[in-house]
Amino acid sequence: MPVSITTASTVGLEGRIIQVEVDISVGLPAFNIVGLADTAVLEARERVRSAIKNSGYSFPAHRKTVNLAPSGLRKHGPAFDLPIAIGILAASQQIAPVAHNVWLLGELTLTGELRPIPGIIPLMMFAKKSGVKEIIMPLENAHDAAVIKGVKILGVISLKQVVRYFSGIENINPYEKIEEVYAEEFSANPFDGVIGQDAAKRALAIAAAGHHNILLSGPPGVGKTLLAHAMAALLPPLSYDEFIEVAAIHSLKNASGITTNGILARRHRPVRELHHTTSVAAMIGGTSGLTVGEISLAHHGVLVLDELPEFSRDVLESLRQPLEEKNITITRASGSITYPANCILLATANPCPCGILHGKCTCLPHRLKQYQSRISGPILDRIDIRVQMESVDTSEIISGSSIQNNSCDMREMMAAITRARMLQQLRLTPYHLHTNSDISSRLMPTLCPLDQPTQKLFANAIKKLHLSPRAIHRLIKIARTIADMEPSATVNSLIAFNHLVEAMQFRVE
Repeated sequence: MPVSITTASTVGLEGRIIQVEVDISVGLPAFNIVGLADTAVLEARERVRSAIKNSGYSFPAHRKTVNLAPSGLRKHGPAFDLPIAIGILAASQQIAPVAHNVWLLGELTLTGELRPIPGIIPLMMFAKKSGVKEIIMPLENAHDAAVIKGVKILGVISLKQVVRYFSGIENINPYEKIEEVYAEEFSANPFDGVIGQDAAKRALAIAAAGHHNILLSGPPGVGKTLLAHAMAALLPPLSYDEFIEVAAIHSLKNASGITTNGILARRHRPVRELHHTTSVAAMIGGTSGLTVGEISLAHHGVLVLDELPEFSRDVLESLRQPLEEKNITITRASGSITYPANCILLATANPCPCGILHGKCTCLPHRLKQYQSRISGPILDRIDIRVQMESVDTSEIISGSSIQNNSCDMREMMAAITRARMLQQLRLTPYHLHTNSDISSRLMPTLCPLDQPTQKLFANAIKKLHLSPRAIHRLIKIARTIADMEPSATVNSLIAFNHLVEAMQFRVE
């Protein structure tokens, strides 16, 4: 008699219930898996056969058919190994049937041990919505899975342990996550080693406070890359909701250790630094299985593109839609998936191929024009803040005076960023937004009000500068962030003209 085991799979960040139906019938020995299974799923036949035998159980010498329903949904990955093995043991009456409100997930080794699987956090989010009673999964996945409360998690290490549990021989206690207590990290000044460049530091603070895209331009050696590395230290830790979103995305790429290793362990925001040889598929995702790309892995964090003009034009143009919409939709023959992509784009660029545009530049005119045209107008228009960095005076380099004064300025800067983020949270939470950069044009009059004198002066400036509607909206959002960073700022404070003037310095060339 056929048996059915319940499991689940991910389609992007969404979950789908999968029924593993197993039938053992009289006939020549065969082991067939049907239901739009990819290569990794089909290879489960060999893993399951060896795991059952090496765990001390009988692998039936009959015709075995495994159907993964619904049959119209493409199945991928090794997470079906454990439910298939348990289904075969139940269908051959070696264990009792498994209840439908119990899910099984896990990859099997040839010896019957369990390996962790990717995508465990979105699966847990789906399980909580589905009202699942309990989930049996590899022990290595249990720590990450436990960040989602409300679902009974049973972490196991082998197929034999699962069989003993269903046979009533062994009891498995629900996994309880132990909250780690991290030692206080030494907070070094992220601007140590950066001489001068006060305007660029101020621009980075504004970008961090309002989640604005930023471009640092200047000759080699002025500190563009050092400042880009400092950006991560300026950003506040992830909130719980943001942490769950980011962890769910990263779990699609990693089988385990999302919440115990690396930056997410302390809720630090992700920073993805890409080389200029990065391909379009790596940037936006969409390779085999509609995988997640770098721009989504930087969600709620920073996407660093050092030497922006050196990137392929196709790669840069692929950023148009996600920079505007804060998400990326990948459409392939196998389907369509939308991933979140709300990140800060932090780019650096030299002014010309040799890097010394206004000095002893050796670039020919056509070479210079070709280099500067690599960054198209639409992409440049989506970068909120642009800073032209100049070489530092020799006396500052020798004395190092600007480095010595960094600590005091850094404390004031971090206080301003924290204040601005707090005001944005109070103002934008009712609209389900996070930062000023998320404000739509429809909400601009409500959330970014200008006082009367500022409206008249700004209207005149728009006429003279011939600004596009997008540029106008981005200018006002930058000004909103600058206003929020003021010591006297309140949730309902108006944007003054001095805020717009400073925003224009970082936006209008």
